[in-house]
Amino acid sequence: EAQIITIGTRLRERRRGVGELLLRSAICEVIHRDCRALTLEVRKSNHAAQRLYSKYGFNEVGVRHRYYVDNREDALIMKMETLRSGNGHVCR
Repeated sequence: EAQIITIGTRLRERRRGVGELLLRSAICEVIHRDCRALTLEVRKSNHAAQRLYSKYGFNEVGVRHRYYVDNREDALIMKMETLRSGNGHVCR
């Protein structure tokens, strides 16, 4: 199993596909390493990121209450499983 700790872009680079490129690269790397699952946490209020992660097959599997230290916001735990079978198209 692999975990994404942080994906971030500069403000001026947002909404240009940079975050999606980073996510795709991470997915390809874990597929290459033969991992079976990939997890990450995302702020409960970050709906744009949640939509991106869902687009690539991540599903919500839990909540980390008061996870973020800056404002005590909850984090959603999202997980993508069965990386070898259905997600190889991401790396083409």
